[in-house]
Amino acid sequence: MDQITISEGLKRGLRRHCPHCDSPTLFSGYLTVQPRCPVCGADNGQHRVDDIASYFTILLVGHLVIAPSLAIPWVWSAPLWASMSILMTLVLVITLTALPYIKGGVIGVLAATGDKKADDAKQRPASRTD
Repeated sequence: MDQITISEGLKRGLRRHCPHCDSPTLFSGYLTVQPRCPVCGADNGQHRVDDIASYFTILLVGHLVIAPSLAIPWVWSAPLWASMSILMTLVLVITLTALPYIKGGVIGVLAATGDKKADDAKQRPASRTD
């Protein structure tokens, strides 16, 4: 398997493509990563994304929706039900739209850096029997 650069992996992942062969087969569902790429056989299921994709998504939504809404005077003068319904709809739509792309980007960077899931047996401390 050829080594890819971080920028290559990020670009391919943000497009939801396999970081190794650039085929659009990274996900088999909305957020379900295919364990192996059907085109190149890369083990894309090995990368431990955990909560970092959610963190970056929240960071993006906060900068795109929440921060500007605090600066726009209309939000403060409108009825609470109107401003909350508009803002919550924006937050929901942007979050659900961005999350799979950001998760793909994280997988692309992890594939470029060679980060893999740690073996659970190696992470657990040895149990004591005294």
